[in-house]
Amino acid sequence: RKKVMVVSDILRAVLTLGFVVAAVSEQIWLIYVLAFLHASVGSIFAPARGAVIPQIVPPQGLLAANSLAQMSVVFFRVLGTAAAGLLVGLFDAFYVAFVVDMLTFLVSALLLVQLRLPERDKIVAVAEVTVKQILQELGAGLRMIFGSRILVGTMVGIAVTMLGLGAVNVLLAPMLVNEMELPETWFGAIELAQTAGMILSGVLLTAVAAKVKPTRLISGGLVITGICVSALSLVDAVWHLFPILFAIGLVVTPLNAGVSTLIQTAVANEMLGRISAALNTVVQTTSLISMFFAGTLAAWIGVRNVFIVGGVLVVMAGFGAAWIFWGQVQMPSAKTAQSVAGA
Repeated sequence: RKKVMVVSDILRAVLTLGFVVAAVSEQIWLIYVLAFLHASVGSIFAPARGAVIPQIVPPQGLLAANSLAQMSVVFFRVLGTAAAGLLVGLFDAFYVAFVVDMLTFLVSALLLVQLRLPERDKIVAVAEVTVKQILQELGAGLRMIFGSRILVGTMVGIAVTMLGLGAVNVLLAPMLVNEMELPETWFGAIELAQTAGMILSGVLLTAVAAKVKPTRLISGGLVITGICVSALSLVDAVWHLFPILFAIGLVVTPLNAGVSTLIQTAVANEMLGRISAALNTVVQTTSLISMFFAGTLAAWIGVRNVFIVGGVLVVMAGFGAAWIFWGQVQMPSAKTAQSVAGA
């Protein structure tokens, strides 16, 4: 797992330099290719990191650790955006920002090299990795998910949520610019409202993590998110956006931390990477489906009605997850997880 993360960082550092070439040569098609490869390589980093955290953090500290991880991602993403704008402004060139970005991946790789994991993380080398083997690993992850009520509740809840939120992600900006005639200069402040909520909730959750159940964070977070998404349909002034997006930000960090913690405690450590990859595949697929049909649905029923539909879907996902979680307090044992994996 450490090697996976280190190699992922090094590859992304190399690909980031490719953006310098794209910026200098003004080859738009190259940006698409690089972005696809960059995201593909990055997708293997998160499951590896999620599987490593339980090896270095005790069970009672997982929710706080995941909350801190989510909060740090949000904070440094905002910091990175601001730094990029500053660098481009100072040097009047995009390549400087990409070079600095490349260096951050190398710094990350150097930090990960210093990570010391328990002996159980040692991997038995295989002679060859085939497509069939990869599909078998994905299948093992899906079989375990459908064999656990807790994992099914998590997958269904998040998948349905992304089915509702995907359209919102596509349609919010056009509504603000085209319908409300909002200048693009407002977008930074609007994003700051949601980011502030995410950082604040991350800090608060870290302090009270020991008293909160991940299942309640997930179901409750989905219901609140759905209500806020539906409320976007009522927006007719820019100031209406700030409390709604701040409220969404408040529940996003606990929601993500709850999902990570639930998976880490419900799955044997040797299966975590496969479960995370399988879950991410399902979630991203539903998100893409939603984004693909967002424009057509908006043309049919209107953008604001799409927000209402999306919000209702997310609320239903929250209540559905709560029903599936009901009474599920006992996590599957490592032995159970191993038997499902070997099936």
